[in-house]
Order: sequence, then structure tokens, then C-alpha cells
Amino acid sequence: MRATENECATDAAPPASALTELPTPLVRALLAARPLSAQDREEVRRVAESAAIDWRGVARTVDASGVGPLALTRMHELGLAGHLDPQTSREWEADRLHAQLQCVLQREDALRVTRALTEAGVRHAFLKGLALREWLYEPLWVRAGSDSDILVDLQDVETTRSVLLSLGFVQASRDKDFTNFRPATPLEIWITESQHYELAQFARDFRLRNPPEWLFSPDYKRQAPSAFEMLPDGPVLHSVIDVHWLLHFLFEGERPLDRVEWLETSTGDAELPTLPLEWHIFFTAFKLYFEALDRPGWGLHLLADLAALLQVRPPDDVDWEWLDSRVELHEMEAAFFYTLSAAERVAGQALVPDEFLRRWAAIEPRDSDDTRPNLDFGDFLPHVLGRRLPGSFLAPVR
Repeated sequence: MRATENECATDAAPPASALTELPTPLVRALLAARPLSAQDREEVRRVAESAAIDWRGVARTVDASGVGPLALTRMHELGLAGHLDPQTSREWEADRLHAQLQCVLQREDALRVTRALTEAGVRHAFLKGLALREWLYEPLWVRAGSDSDILVDLQDVETTRSVLLSLGFVQASRDKDFTNFRPATPLEIWITESQHYELAQFARDFRLRNPPEWLFSPDYKRQAPSAFEMLPDGPVLHSVIDVHWLLHFLFEGERPLDRVEWLETSTGDAELPTLPLEWHIFFTAFKLYFEALDRPGWGLHLLADLAALLQVRPPDDVDWEWLDSRVELHEMEAAFFYTLSAAERVAGQALVPDEFLRRWAAIEPRDSDDTRPNLDFGDFLPHVLGRRLPGSFLAPVR
């Protein structure tokens, strides 16, 4: 009977703790936005080869967190891809090929949209996945992304809607796994736009006339964020645009579009408008902390984003005073202490000035009449990985 139970346990999904059993240098390498140097790769490979690692468990953990293409690419660079079982390796390779094609097509639409919005006099900025992968990741497609997010001013919402409709987009409804796209009903559009801070999503289909053989191969697993779908008249990529007039309801009084910077695309032949580095750090930390609490087992991609953002410029070139003012204004001390501390550990170096981490760690009432509860919800990483963490996970950098 025990043998049968053990066999069943082997076939079941391994616990999300598999990643926490890895040596710190290997975790950092697998989540690195850019390839390691030859010297660092050799050191990490030596550490990995000397450790007993549940590679199958690691594969499932990172796959469930949306960082499979990133981890696979770094494992190839480290010379460790041979440790993956053949099925996982083939599935991740299919993910890689899909991500490459998806990135190219999504960039094409993003450039069409930004040209049209600029001509219409609409100030705007690309956010989250599309902007971060063009800016931070090498190769860019290792950063998964299902849609393109654009921020506009509230007064430009209807102009933006008209521009997207003129470019062939429709306001659409879909299933959670990015299938069964269809035009949204007026009621669905009204419900979305009255309850959220964004327009009902826009979608446009790329018809793939000569699809590659690998597009829907047996190794292809249909799951978000892949936006490919086989329809009766052939395969398509659903190019999806989300238009926001606020970053979040919490930040209603903010005016992030007062400072827009132009980001050179990874191909070097065009530019996309985006927000300054400080806004990206602020918004990514916010999303990482609260989404990890709401969606256990999800968030490694945001943790990798934040670690990469902290390394874009030397710490002295980041406007930490501005960030601190936003943290205090929105009472996000706990979120910033935990997320930025963890991002430093992923990066493997101290990147946040001590004075700010100490200030955010000391969450105290602001005055004697302040009876609000402590905003510290606890370390978010257990929610990202699905369990409490051993003290040795991701060795401290301070």
C-alpha cells in the first residue's frame, strides 16, 4: 500500500517549494533578465552540478509562474538544459518559439497604435510586459506577455477608442485562457468600464497564412499568456490592447503622463513612449506585492522585472526621494520593504539605499490619534512560491 501511495505522489504535481531548494546562485541565474557573463555561467554551472536538484519539480514551479521560457533560455546558456526531462524540454521549446513570434507581431501593432495616437494628439505610454521586455530582457521574448497595456489621460479615452477602432481593433470578450474571442456586447463593455479603470479590451486578429509546423505541435500546451488559437478558418494571433486611464484606483490623483520617456525598441529601428524608471519601480512593486497575496503561486515574472529595473541605472541615479514620497502618500511601506528587499536578493547585490529600507521597515502610527491597523501583511514570497520559506532561501546581500 505504501508503495502505491508513493507512486501516486510521484505522479502528482510537486510542491511549489522545489525552487526554494535550489542554490542561491542558480535561482538568480534562472531569473536574470540578461545572460550572465562567461565567468559567472561557469561558476553557477559548477554549483548546480554539485547539488541534488529536483529538476522536474523546478520545471513545474517556474512553468506555473509564467517564467518557463526565461528559465529554459538561461539553462541552455548555463549548459544545464540536459537535466530537463525530454517532455518538459520540448514543451518549453514550443513556448520559446511561440513567444518569439508573438513578440514580433505585438510590437508591430504597438508601433501602429503609437503612431496613430501621436497623430491624434493623444499623449500615452506603454506599461508592464511589452515595455519591460523591450527595455530590460535579452532576448526580449523570454519575458512572457499576453497583451499590450497603454496609459492615456481620462480626457483622451474616447479619442483613443476611435483610433483603435479605426485600426481594425474591436472591443472584445474572451475566456481567461485567451481563447473564444468575440465582440463584446454593449452591456459587457459598460460593466467593464464602470467597474474598472480601463476600457473593455481591444483585440485584432493576425491571420497566419503560412503557419510554421511547430505552431500547434503536440508539444504545444494551450495556456495563457499565449494568444495563438486555431479557428475553423485557420490559426490566428489575438493581438490585445488594454487601455488604462489610471494605473490603479489608489493612484487616482497621480499624473504619471506628465513625464514620458521614449524607449528604443530592441530592434533599434523605432521608439515607444513609456514612463520613467521610478514609475516602473513603483508600479511593479505594487503589483508584485498585492497580486502575490491575491494569486498564490504567481509573481516570479514580476520579481524578475523588479530586480531588472533596480539594475538599469546605478542606485545614485534613481530618484529615491520621489519614490519615498509616493510610498508615504499611498501608505505602501510594507509592500516596498518586502518586494525591494526580495528583488535585491534576486539581483545578488544591494541596490536600495539603506535609509529607505529602514524607513519602510519601521511601520508605526503617524500620530497619537492614528488607530489604523498595521499595513504589514507579512512576507509576500510564501504566496509567490506556495509555502513558508527556509531561512537560507536567497542569501541576503547586506
